[in-house]
Amino acid sequence: MEQNILFNRTKISLRILYGFALIAIGFWLLYGDTQALDRFPKLADPNLKKFMGYLIIGLMSVGIVFLIKCLVTNKVGFEIDNDGILDRTSIFSKGKIFWSDIENVEKTTMIFFIEIPALKISLKNSTKPKLFSAGLLDISLDDLIKKVTEKFEETTANTRYKQFGY
Repeated sequence: MEQNILFNRTKISLRILYGFALIAIGFWLLYGDTQALDRFPKLADPNLKKFMGYLIIGLMSVGIVFLIKCLVTNKVGFEIDNDGILDRTSIFSKGKIFWSDIENVEKTTMIFFIEIPALKISLKNSTKPKLFSAGLLDISLDDLIKKVTEKFEETTANTRYKQFGY
């Protein structure tokens, strides 16, 4: 049985708005009166301000394009089926991960500037685990972990029974 988890349009729309706000800050750094930042010695350099402005505008533009693609697409954000899982919630999609390649499923946190709860999938042939967030999905992270874990246990149990001839 295939389980499809849709994108959450409200979450995506809010992130698009945040992205436009950050782009406005990038333009302010490029063309605005940034004398208020001169109080901070490291931010007083005009070349640094321009670099930060271009960086913010570039990164946020790529992010907004991806979010708009997620908003208008008819594809589901996360698929769970008998073969494995397929994640479309990241710019760098991990592709289909088959149940036979998965060693462990657990909850963890990703640490960037803040801690973000995530689904961690350890693969048998890799030392680097795959991390998934439910930030763009129409499901909570705990429910996503529950669905993935249940299907993983169901599928690996079927594999074990087939392996031993049951």
